[in-house]
Amino acid sequence: LLEDLGDEALLVRVLQRLPPADCARCACVSRTLRVAAGSPALWDTHCEALWAGKAYVPRVCRDLRRLGHPKRAFEESLRDARRSWLRAEELVEGQ
Repeated sequence: LLEDLGDEALLVRVLQRLPPADCARCACVSRTLRVAAGSPALWDTHCEALWAGKAYVPRVCRDLRRLGHPKRAFEESLRDARRSWLRAEELVEGQ
């Protein structure tokens, strides 16, 4: 049924409405969904939502997104959020 849609952009728009964890699960369903769930446009949307209202987003995450790797940027942001210490760049970046 999904393969009959044949429109990756449509699937990406549907996946953009799901939480990121559900998008990752959808990638396991079929090849068509795996391609759509890996779309940079999808993960760019998730980065935007995750970073909205944040005072600080690590430079490496912003750079990954800018260079066309928003899924890696999203994953790195989640890893960084579990960190319990400050980096030097965080102390001086807001000045």
